[in-house]
Amino acid sequence: MNSKETIPTAKNLQYKKGELIIKEGNFGIAVYRIVSGKVRIYTESKEGGVFESILGPGKILGDMTFWHRANEPYLFSAVALEDTDLEVWHLQRLLIEYERISPIMRYLSDQTLKRIKKMNKLLIHLNLKKDEKERDLVEEINASSLRLFYRRKLDLDCLYQPCDHPSKGALSGRIKDISLGGVGLEVMSKNTAFFPHKIGVEFHLETDLPNGQRIDFIAKIVSAKKEDIKGKLLLGMSLTNISDESGKRLGFFMLPG
Repeated sequence: MNSKETIPTAKNLQYKKGELIIKEGNFGIAVYRIVSGKVRIYTESKEGGVFESILGPGKILGDMTFWHRANEPYLFSAVALEDTDLEVWHLQRLLIEYERISPIMRYLSDQTLKRIKKMNKLLIHLNLKKDEKERDLVEEINASSLRLFYRRKLDLDCLYQPCDHPSKGALSGRIKDISLGGVGLEVMSKNTAFFPHKIGVEFHLETDLPNGQRIDFIAKIVSAKKEDIKGKLLLGMSLTNISDESGKRLGFFMLPG
């Protein structure tokens, strides 16, 4: 086919919002220029990742298919993000026009194309790796959050004493629940006669976990509820300091299963 008259000229097509313009894997026979509207471009990788971008007026779709000089499958999908007008050029028309330029210009164009193809592959690879890292980071943050706020019900004897007056000695209490970020402590109401049990007060606590591991840490009172019938005080406490060793023992104890 070497006559202009036998090759379709450029024409305009309209796509409604949400309509598929190009499907990845289909054979390309045209190059598109966006006249108005927006188009979402996306490429699905074998690993399940997605590389995407948004193109607006003046941008070209399918140009890489033209540069390959063959009827090859599109390497991407394109969908209209809003009502979109496209100018469509038949590949054969463009190839004829391309063959008319000087050999040196074609050579320069080919060399530039090779560099662009390498850059495109690199960008897609880097974006997919970035997505993988972001997903891993989100999963790690979510897992850490769950471990931080997950509370395990307990009923453990413990000793506690105020950090600002350690000389007053330790009193006994019972740890009713624990997490990596806090503890629920039950004490006798009469203990308040020995030192303050107010919100903001910090205590040093020591206890033996059910697995026999001893831990100690500092926790601050964030809530207090008095149980008049039992004569007890329930303290909600936030961990403010814990040694590396005790932290490891508590973390191991809090693992599921």
